[in-house]
Amino acid sequence: AKGLLLMPGCIDTHVHLREPGFTHKEDMFTGSLAAAAGGITTVFDMPNTKPSTTTITALANKRKLAKKMIVNHGFYFGATKSAEGISEIKEAKNVPGTKVFMNITTGKMIIEDEKFLHKIFEASRQVSVHAEQEQVKHAIQLASLARKKLYCSQISTQKEVDYITFAKSAGTEVCCEVTPHHLFCSKSGKKDAFLSMKPELRTKKDKSSLWKAINDGIVDTIGTDHAPHTTVEKKSNNPPYGVPGLETSLPLMLTAVRDGKLSYQQVIKLMCNNPAKIFGIKSRSIQKSQRLFEHGSVL
Repeated sequence: AKGLLLMPGCIDTHVHLREPGFTHKEDMFTGSLAAAAGGITTVFDMPNTKPSTTTITALANKRKLAKKMIVNHGFYFGATKSAEGISEIKEAKNVPGTKVFMNITTGKMIIEDEKFLHKIFEASRQVSVHAEQEQVKHAIQLASLARKKLYCSQISTQKEVDYITFAKSAGTEVCCEVTPHHLFCSKSGKKDAFLSMKPELRTKKDKSSLWKAINDGIVDTIGTDHAPHTTVEKKSNNPPYGVPGLETSLPLMLTAVRDGKLSYQQVIKLMCNNPAKIFGIKSRSIQKSQRLFEHGSVL
């Protein structure tokens, strides 16, 4: 191995595999192939499939479908605005946490009802949020009141970094993730469906603030928000949000090392060690995804 780099398999805490419901874009097998090709050996899949992963039955079905995957995997449980949904959250076992959409994204899973947001946070072991701008501050407040650990997905602006920095300094249990596309791309004046995602691309200043937050130790993980679509869909009059990222995230971060933006040790911490620590992963097995979380104290 002389002259080569040896590192653990990466953990991508944020992917949208397209099974069930959207297998014309990708299925669990092809998605896991993309992960392995990119050096990612564990993925956490989001609940906005069809049907959405908001019931124990849907979760069990996803685990059956995942038998064809070639990498380790876990499935987020989704939140809904119903008493039944709260009960299902309490019953969900061996999941990374409850995913709460507090801003508009793909699917109709946004939760805006304050009463249900409080109930969802209280019912969950750990909460992951898609929250932008002021909603990041809101999520931190909800997690603090419920005394639950909070994981902020795909933060993308200076304002969000500031909220999380303040919360961490105050002792709040909050972690955050950034995506490669928010680190390497910024918005331009022209519309391009192939660069359309939620959160949208931000300013160069915001992009710089994310790199600074990485080097200041504020950012905890790199998650791709991998969300593939077909070329036909992207070229349509109503293109969907989302871009793929499983095969490119590690090469991009290693390119950043070459360019002096961060170190190999930081990449390993962000993409391997921190995700394992945050989600309590102490062993990995492709036989049963549940084993990922059996020994995790935080879950």
